[in-house]
Amino acid sequence: MHNTIPGRVGLKNKGYRYFDQKTKGLDINGMLEDLDKAANESIVLLHVCAHNPTGVDPTNAQWSQILDVIKRRSHFVLFDSAYQGFASGDLKKDAFAIDLFLKAGYDRLMLC
Repeated sequence: MHNTIPGRVGLKNKGYRYFDQKTKGLDINGMLEDLDKAANESIVLLHVCAHNPTGVDPTNAQWSQILDVIKRRSHFVLFDSAYQGFASGDLKKDAFAIDLFLKAGYDRLMLC
């Protein structure tokens, strides 16, 4: 469903690597490479927790790596937080990525 939204408002949509079929985990290297190669100031959709449809979330250390690339490329982040509190049962724990970005002073983000 997320893939159809940009086209409906006249924007181009390009995905980035996320799920590694072989490991059944996050393809962090592919994701970071794709985000780094995206045009500066791209809009990047990130799931805060309970990634839909994979259920695979970045670790706290991986979120720091993602933030580094996002900052370097001045991307705008659209955080999907639909499942906050459901992934771990803890609202604060599930909000780690949002807190990380805000504590770093990164304000080029929106929550949905």
